[in-house]
Amino acid sequence: MAKSRSTIAVAQADQSVEAVLEQVLQLGVRIPQPQAVAAYLQQHPKLLTVMVPIVQIARQRLPDATLSLELYIDPEIDDKYLTLYARFPTYEPSTMARIDAVCEEYEPLLEHAHSWLLLTTDYRLPD
Repeated sequence: MAKSRSTIAVAQADQSVEAVLEQVLQLGVRIPQPQAVAAYLQQHPKLLTVMVPIVQIARQRLPDATLSLELYIDPEIDDKYLTLYARFPTYEPSTMARIDAVCEEYEPLLEHAHSWLLLTTDYRLPD
């Protein structure tokens, strides 16, 4: 039985999500809930083209951080988005300024993604 075009497109999209997540993992980023992140990326496929470059920028500019890609679900409103948490062994007064500088560098990449990827910290220590 031949596959329909929509089935083939979904299969190709799934492979793209898997490939992107594999590249993110290879950059040393943790993904505690990969199924949730993959589902979000399937719903926001334009993020696929910018995910790896954004993670590369964060990894390069924050080499001392443990990075964790997670799906944030707002408990107060119906909103969810990907968050790249930067967790450091120690937190300096300049931590947020460093994170903000990385955000400014990658924000132009998100211009046509119609979604958002937040880089922040939750001030937790790396696992």
